[in-house]
Amino acid sequence: MNGIGKTFAKLRLFILACAITSAFTFCSKPFPEGESYLLLSLLQSGSSNPQLSYKYVFVTSSTSLGSLGGVAGADSICSTAKSASAASLPGLGSEYNALLVGTGRVAGGAGWPLKSSTTYYLNYPNPSPVFTTTAGALPGIPLAQALPGSTAYWTGLSATWTTGSTCLNWTDGTFANTGDYGSPGVTSMNAFNNTFANNCNTAQALLCVRL
Repeated sequence: MNGIGKTFAKLRLFILACAITSAFTFCSKPFPEGESYLLLSLLQSGSSNPQLSYKYVFVTSSTSLGSLGGVAGADSICSTAKSASAASLPGLGSEYNALLVGTGRVAGGAGWPLKSSTTYYLNYPNPSPVFTTTAGALPGIPLAQALPGSTAYWTGLSATWTTGSTCLNWTDGTFANTGDYGSPGVTSMNAFNNTFANNCNTAQALLCVRL
């Protein structure tokens, strides 16, 4: 049974249960996430368009100091920013995390949001590849195309994919500490580590990826 079939089966069972108990006005909501979530499920889960399941990336239009609230705070920023910065991309905001490292997240290891041997795309409904990850889940260099925009984004990555400067694990927004960042407009490793770290009181964007 496909995604739409499962969704309608759930809805039919709910209506049947309500009819049997003659308690339509007292039945709880079958889709507690809301009607918009139901519509999104019907449109996406049952679609035959494979592009809806692609992995996408975007750079936030908003910027933040290095005090992101840790890795979890950065992920939350990406989830919230999806509707404003990448509304056309498939998936809910909660499906997008920040591509940066810190406590609990290591490039290619624990907590890393990229999947191995997977292509990531820009744009929808005309997706174009930006990079394909290696077997170790690291973006292949050079990128297939540069990330758009003119604002740098926090990553915390060194030039060798190890954890570099992270503004005290993304808790500091002062001049006293630094954080590594990537740059748009390039296809080299500078897209993830721009050689020189910025002071944490610098406002920069985030690079967000679909889980």
